[in-house]
Amino acid sequence: LDFGTSGMYKKDMVAEIAATLAFAAIQNNDKIGAIFFTDRIEKFIPPQKGRKHILYIIREVLGFKPESQQTDLTVALQYLTNAIKKRCTVFLLSDFFDSKDYTSQLTVANRRHDVVALQIYDRRMLQLPDVGIIKMLDAETGEETFIDTSSSVLRRAHHEWWVNHQAWLKNAFTKSNIDNIFAVSGAADCATMDNIFSSKIDAKADDIKYLENIISCYERLKCNESAVFFRASAYAHKIKPSAKSANGCAEMSYKSEKYEDAIAYYKEAIELATEATEKASYQFKIAQIYNI
Repeated sequence: LDFGTSGMYKKDMVAEIAATLAFAAIQNNDKIGAIFFTDRIEKFIPPQKGRKHILYIIREVLGFKPESQQTDLTVALQYLTNAIKKRCTVFLLSDFFDSKDYTSQLTVANRRHDVVALQIYDRRMLQLPDVGIIKMLDAETGEETFIDTSSSVLRRAHHEWWVNHQAWLKNAFTKSNIDNIFAVSGAADCATMDNIFSSKIDAKADDIKYLENIISCYERLKCNESAVFFRASAYAHKIKPSAKSANGCAEMSYKSEKYEDAIAYYKEAIELATEATEKASYQFKIAQIYNI
């Protein structure tokens, strides 16, 4: 993951997505843990609750330096299946470059848990740039070699390799019935979060913890105009009305220009809010609607 050409290494995007998910969990007092792996289990942090625990995980993600440079996803998936007995949601963050076939382990893991696979890759993996002769380093073996990127044959061969790899990976996820997200290294933006949650939101319409996690995630990233955020808020509000769910419903009504409904939801958010600053922000939004 020590690679990036868009102002961010792949490992930095992994850390950013992990931090976003972790802070969403802490908002709802959920347990969260982490498994760091290469071709072995480098570190296991058992699931716990609390802000201190979340910050510890994030520090470990940011400062993680593996002992091995190899990759073996089967080791990580088998460990996950054996170590975590209670069903949970698993976010598997990797570039998924592994010479072994780990499809069966994915299938077993997804039967035990709800697995979401996020492939982190750099846009230069799709197509090599024409920049002449460059030195390449194999991160796993340490082998160095020079390649001539001005060769159209080489660039075409690389692109064909990438297309074939992605086709195999997509097929592996489909066989394992796993939701998969392909995220280009860069900021963990609203589009990335939509890719993560859009295919699961309707199936989780009665899972209040899951819905509250999504709402917290989207508010933290300021993705308040996303359809996923609106749907999560609407589902959550039917189950357990809160200031946050009412605010989400208000934002949805406002975007649809249903201003009376928006005002009603904002008023409900004011009644449900416990913090004075939160109440004031909803009151301000009502005032903005009256000025339209």
